[in-house]
Amino acid sequence: LILLIQHWFVLIKYVNFWLFSGAELVLEVWFEFTIISNFQYLVSLHWTMSFAAGAMLVAHWLYLLAALIELCLMMTSELFQKEDANIVEAKRSAAESLSLLAAPARFSCEPA
Repeated sequence: LILLIQHWFVLIKYVNFWLFSGAELVLEVWFEFTIISNFQYLVSLHWTMSFAAGAMLVAHWLYLLAALIELCLMMTSELFQKEDANIVEAKRSAAESLSLLAAPARFSCEPA
């Protein structure tokens, strides 16, 4: 049931990223607590149950790691975008000043 609820909240990502992140984090903690607290029972059922639960934990840890990396990249790219905007503005103003200084000469083949 927890996994189903996690997949329902994916659509919120496109409406409010921070609400999505918070909801997914709460659901992830709930999921991991459920798996880890019931792991001994899963082992007693069959080895495949514990293997599947362990595989799900590893998959979710990798998903969390990917989300953390994406968040770090998003935060650093915002800083770079601000710096890039300043650089682009400086280049544009420099190009405009150069184009005013070096006005193209008009040549004509016809005698005046």
